Amino acid sequence: MCTARGANSPLQIAIEADNVEIIKALAAHGADLIQKNSFGENALDIALADRRPKAIRALLEVLGGEDYPKESVALEIAMSKGHNAVQALMSTVKLMYPYIADHNRGMTLDNFGWMNWVLNEGGNLIRSRATYKMMHVALEEQNVCFISSWPDMLQNDSKFPRLTLHRSRWSAR
Repeated sequence: MCTARGANSPLQIAIEADNVEIIKALAAHGADLIQKNSFGENALDIALADRRPKAIRALLEVLGGEDYPKESVALEIAMSKGHNAVQALMSTVKLMYPYIADHNRGMTLDNFGWMNWVLNEGGNLIRSRATYKMMHVALEEQNVCFISSWPDMLQNDSKFPRLTLHRSRWSAR
């Protein structure tokens, strides 16, 4: 089967078809879940980009285990298409976060504590894509406060890649 993305594996084709049964069967029989297609996308990248919720949840379970979070704001952000959808999710969480923090001990109520919560709730498999989308919105809106909070937050959290601001762009080290 030829797809718009180029040469895909049977697993990637099953994801594009949103066929959870085939995804799970291929994974159970040793399909390479991190194999990349000709565009550098792995199975989870394709599922997130195509916003295939069933396929995403199946992959998260296979990759992260049965208890991996399959419902989170970070996942919704990672699946969102377009600036407005991501912005709406971020605004909603920012408004609701004081209520959530009040009911969950150990959560910080500083201006950007909600970002850590969102990204941690999504888990390691979703974190980078959700981070990318949130940063994209902040950069488009030229939200200096939001953007300036990222280096400190990310540098102090061992779950995030080390980031530095270099020549007006973010780079991972």
